[in-house]
Amino acid sequence: MNSSLFKSLTMTLAFFVGAVHHASAQPVQVLHTQPGTSLRSVAVYGQKILLAGGSGGVLLRSADEGASWSQVQVADDAAELDYRDLEVLRNGNMVLMSAGPGEKSCLFLSRDHGATWAEVYRNKLENGFFNGMAFWPNGDGLLIGDPIDGQLFLLKASDYGQKWKRIPGPKMADGEYGFAASGTGVVTLGHSSATVATGAAAARGLTTNDAGKTWMSADSHVRRGNQSSGIFSIAVHSTGAAVAVGGDYMSPDIDTKTYAWRATADSAWQTGSSKLPHKACVRFLTSRHVVCVGRTGVAISRDAGRTWKHVSDESFYAMAVNQMTDRIVLAGADGRIGILKPSQIRNGSQTLPQ
Repeated sequence: MNSSLFKSLTMTLAFFVGAVHHASAQPVQVLHTQPGTSLRSVAVYGQKILLAGGSGGVLLRSADEGASWSQVQVADDAAELDYRDLEVLRNGNMVLMSAGPGEKSCLFLSRDHGATWAEVYRNKLENGFFNGMAFWPNGDGLLIGDPIDGQLFLLKASDYGQKWKRIPGPKMADGEYGFAASGTGVVTLGHSSATVATGAAAARGLTTNDAGKTWMSADSHVRRGNQSSGIFSIAVHSTGAAVAVGGDYMSPDIDTKTYAWRATADSAWQTGSSKLPHKACVRFLTSRHVVCVGRTGVAISRDAGRTWKHVSDESFYAMAVNQMTDRIVLAGADGRIGILKPSQIRNGSQTLPQ
């Protein structure tokens, strides 16, 4: 996502956020608000530690399941940064990604569950722009960024986020790129597979089964064709089933051709008939239960992304699932952090449509 589009997306999100708070029954419990801050990344560790990052270099941390929050100073130039992705690795390390043009794209590592941070990589390319990252169980990972010289920008991580190096990426169509909406435009599976979502000129799923050495391409059939449309987030289950969500962030109420699903890793992508306005983040809870969020609200699927139900008008941009505490932690505009219980979705609830 180039810098002009990044600024346009941020301003558009701020404009629309006030228009999405009118549902009478909200299953989301709001834990925290901080007006003026747009939270776009969130993570959970263990049963008690929650973190959420966003604009102005704000990183919020709770050590008591969200009862109280403190702001963590990550970098000297934090006020110029925008934290768009936050990942918890299997060994407990955390990696925080800032998205932005040039040196505003950078990475930080924490070894103490988010209490302190150290910079581990800073982009030096003038046209570089980070979009998202994902890790495998062995501590290796991939970071994706805007294409450079016709190739997807890729960084390969090793040693649980401590080391990073650039590797060749797959060829991209002219005008095709990814979005840094919630850092979830890339997802890993198993020990060496990953899928990357694209937008604008195309809306593809790019898949590697050898940790980024070779790539395959599949059309998702999601809306594309202008700078503000495409896939914004992708989720893959351990079975190989996948769901992609997006749409057009400049016209968020458009609700057709905004999502796609596949049944297995070898299946073709298919679109569904549900009306789903623009969404920025999607996550599997089980092989059948899926949640997606955006400034147009929260939606759930109980059939692996084939059909969707709107359950809340609350605007959120990112989420993390904590199966240990039966909670989904959501983050969004005005520093809003909320909780939704997965059991409400898996088992049904009076507040959720069946």
